[in-house]
Amino acid sequence: MFAPLKTWRRWHRKVNIKQRRHAAAAAIAASGCTPLVLARGHKVEKVPELPLVVDDRLESVEKTKEAVAFLKRFGLYEDVLRVVKSKKLRAGKGKLRNRRFT
Repeated sequence: MFAPLKTWRRWHRKVNIKQRRHAAAAAIAASGCTPLVLARGHKVEKVPELPLVVDDRLESVEKTKEAVAFLKRFGLYEDVLRVVKSKKLRAGKGKLRNRRFT
């Protein structure tokens, strides 16, 4: 039989704790390296520094207009527009099955 009806999948894999911590530290360090971030396709040329650290007062922002103003002030809005433009309509019948956009 080609494909037996098994729903079992190995979703979670055991990773050593030191290896997991090292991977997390490497990912955080890579987010501060501008050439690596640019290589992933992000538009961060106008950002003053990476990683961008802001004050806790940003959490008190309630209006979208204020959040957009903050993103524009620090040069992050181009990256948001890149994400908005990447949303595309799915081809085929997936649109009818609640998977309309990719």
